[in-house]
Amino acid sequence: MRKLSFVLTGILILTFTLFVCGGWAASPPSPEKVAELQQAINEAHKLKEKADDARARADEEAWDEARKTFQEEYAKAKTDEEKKDAAKKFSDDVDKFLEEKLKELDWENLKKAKDEAFQKIIEAVDEAYDIDTSNVKGEPTFDQDQSEEGLCWPDGRVKLGPAAFTSPGWLASVKKHEATHADQGAQGRWRMDNVGNADQEIEAYGHQIISADTVGLSDAERAEVQKRLHYYLEAKKAALKYEMELATGTMDNEVQEEELGKIIGKIEAVQELEKKGDEEGAISKKDDAIEELDELIKGAKGETKSTLETFKEHVEELKEAEIFVIKIDTIEDLRDARDAATATRAQKDEINKIIGKIKNLIDAEKKGDEEKALEIKKDALKEINELLKDAKGEVKDNLEKAKEKLEKLIRIETKITVTGKAEGVGKAPDGSTVILVHTKECSRYTVTCTPGTTVKAGQTVTVSGHTPEPGKIKATTVTTLASPLPERKKVKANHYYQGPGEPLPGTGVYGSFVITPDTTVAVKANGATSCFFIDEEGEKKEELDKKDNYFVGILKPGIVGVVTAGIIDAIFNPQEKLPPKSPGIKIDPYYDGITNEPAIIDIENVDIGRLEDYNLSVEDTATGQIIDYGSPDLFLADGKTGLATATYFPGDVPAGAKEFVFTDPEGNILHEQMTNVYKYSLSFSPSRVTKGMPVFGDVSISGMTGEERVQVYLSFDAVLEAEIITGELISSIPGEVIFSASADEINQNPTDFTFDTSRGLGQQQVIVVVVPVE
Repeated sequence: MRKLSFVLTGILILTFTLFVCGGWAASPPSPEKVAELQQAINEAHKLKEKADDARARADEEAWDEARKTFQEEYAKAKTDEEKKDAAKKFSDDVDKFLEEKLKELDWENLKKAKDEAFQKIIEAVDEAYDIDTSNVKGEPTFDQDQSEEGLCWPDGRVKLGPAAFTSPGWLASVKKHEATHADQGAQGRWRMDNVGNADQEIEAYGHQIISADTVGLSDAERAEVQKRLHYYLEAKKAALKYEMELATGTMDNEVQEEELGKIIGKIEAVQELEKKGDEEGAISKKDDAIEELDELIKGAKGETKSTLETFKEHVEELKEAEIFVIKIDTIEDLRDARDAATATRAQKDEINKIIGKIKNLIDAEKKGDEEKALEIKKDALKEINELLKDAKGEVKDNLEKAKEKLEKLIRIETKITVTGKAEGVGKAPDGSTVILVHTKECSRYTVTCTPGTTVKAGQTVTVSGHTPEPGKIKATTVTTLASPLPERKKVKANHYYQGPGEPLPGTGVYGSFVITPDTTVAVKANGATSCFFIDEEGEKKEELDKKDNYFVGILKPGIVGVVTAGIIDAIFNPQEKLPPKSPGIKIDPYYDGITNEPAIIDIENVDIGRLEDYNLSVEDTATGQIIDYGSPDLFLADGKTGLATATYFPGDVPAGAKEFVFTDPEGNILHEQMTNVYKYSLSFSPSRVTKGMPVFGDVSISGMTGEERVQVYLSFDAVLEAEIITGELISSIPGEVIFSASADEINQNPTDFTFDTSRGLGQQQVIVVVVPVE
């Protein structure tokens, strides 16, 4: 269980949701140690029972004594005022008598002994099970009043409740779950939205099942964890569907509303297909939903576009979660086969090896090593087939289940890169459209396709196990693309080169650049091994030459762009002459550290032979440290005039930075540009949110002087009602409030606004944006 007590940077999405509480273990303790720990747990529960009984007895006796006193004094009262005094005294008497009774029963010492007993068990389990708690802040503490097994805070603090102390294995498993949440917080993966909440729980419960053997979970405990895992998978789908339904009415037009409604229908179809056990059909529906969201995103703007991009990300995450759960279920099928009464010692040993392979598979895919993951899946499948030759009864039934899941994983996850042309189109036995392709590494593969566009060389495709019926139909299908290439920099704008015939972007990553017939292009290599020009059709033209850490080439007629490491770096607009140059560095004078616009700098008499010696820097005013961004990412230089444009993407500029400085190879300052970089965050209290309890919000800003004014935009579920405490209210409508204040006012006030939750909590999603008033 994760307790939400956090500060978010930038545009925040906060969900007031608690998470039920991961890590990995080396080996289980000896049976003697387990028995010793179980005995300690039993003794601790006896102490708890004794302390609880003492408290209950004290409560009852204090109440009876206070009530008796009240009745006597109330009977003596002659006026209304005296009756009120008697009633008021009753409450005070309860507290007084309770304190006396607790002392008589030695409750404080009982409570202390009980808490110490549970705390010692927590420490002993860490040592016995070798639990990795490197990201847990301090030792987890026992909390008598915690109803769940555990709570984890974003900073890594952990509390464990009595429900965690049923067996040594269960306690170790709960601690592993909590450690997973602590890892999520330490790695910046702490999720607040309802869909994200479920995603984090799926990961944590999955790790509990993975480590079930190493902590010695019983069959009943394993079944409970698996039940919770599937519960959160269903919760993730339901939350996603609910999010989409809420957003339908916020689209820009009716066409978008209708299309989003169709995508919601696909999520419903996913749920139905999975109920029938058709995971492959469900994955296909998710792929369709992703493609359709891509189409919607192209025509959307502003908040609508942002909302749709979030939905696309959530559907992709759902697909990953589904595949992860299939792997976890495969492990459980194998364990059931191993633990069947008819399993022989040899079979148990072989099955344990296969379970180890599936764990290695999860690790390999987590690291992005798809080639190794495919090899592991094939090896595991081969070994299961060998075992099936002699298997019978429950052993055979469960091995068959594991085999079916592995075969699904191979069909769903295996990917290749198309390097040849589509050779034929036909129908697979299940009715899906397929094409036949060649690759350099392999002979022939059958690729399941979604109707749409033409498959091109360079695309990564999902491989199916079907055998097509070759036809004469032209290939007009495109596969589901695999995960995109890793970004080299945020500046790359995610426009990946897909090969000839693709529609090119209207502007490049760095914008559209005017060029002359004698323009030299220099692109920073950043580890890339090749770089080439493309024409208007996206066709690859000549390669650029490698010089030091740059690719350099002369633009020729017909060339409109340049591609490095599969990413389109820039689109050029050929003209006869360059427009007049404006001096200095062109960059937004005031930005929030998240926008991070490119810095475009004009240079006279550029030294093409010393490109790497130009440098952009900024001073971190908080520390006085100078941050160097090195040489530009892209140069465009006119060979006749010596005029050049240098483009940077400076990355995460520190809050409070005031000036960019650009120097030439000799260290001379060519240009300086004043700027103001600010950042903002949001926190809430209390961390446990319930209906009727006010919620206090605190915005904080860094990088601004105290007198500078900002406007704060709050967006939230309309069921909440906001009251502004800091600054001046500008506008207020259901679900949206705008107010203005100085940076000092916002930073000095511990509460900037409050939410009234008396009407309910709603979707519990809050977005904040801070904009400076210039």
